[in-house]
Amino acid sequence: EPIPVDVKVDRQGLSTQDDKGTPAVPSSIPLTTGKSTPSCIKGKHPVSALQELCTIKKWGVPEYELLSQTGPSHMRSFIYRVKIEVGTFQPACCSNTKKMAKVQ
Repeated sequence: EPIPVDVKVDRQGLSTQDDKGTPAVPSSIPLTTGKSTPSCIKGKHPVSALQELCTIKKWGVPEYELLSQTGPSHMRSFIYRVKIEVGTFQPACCSNTKKMAKVQ
C-alpha cells in the first residue's frame, strides 16, 4: 500500500521546512491520505528515500531504466522509469540531467 513520502528535492543541503519558509515538494509516488511519512526517510534525496523505503517494505531494489535520451549532445533531455514491487512510475516530462530525471 503506497504511503506519503516527504523528500528533499533541492540541492541546497538538508534544512527544515521552517528554515525555508516553503513546504516540501512531495515525491511522484502515489500518496495515501491518513498516513505519515516514515521518519527514517524525511528530508532525504528521493532516490535514497525510495531505496530505504523498498528495504523497509522488503520490496527489493528499485530498477531505474533510461527510456529516452534526446537532443544534441550539449542539451540532452532524459526520461527515466523506476520499477518497484508495487508498480512502475514514470514522469510526464523530461529533465536536463540524468540525476534530475531519476528524481522525477
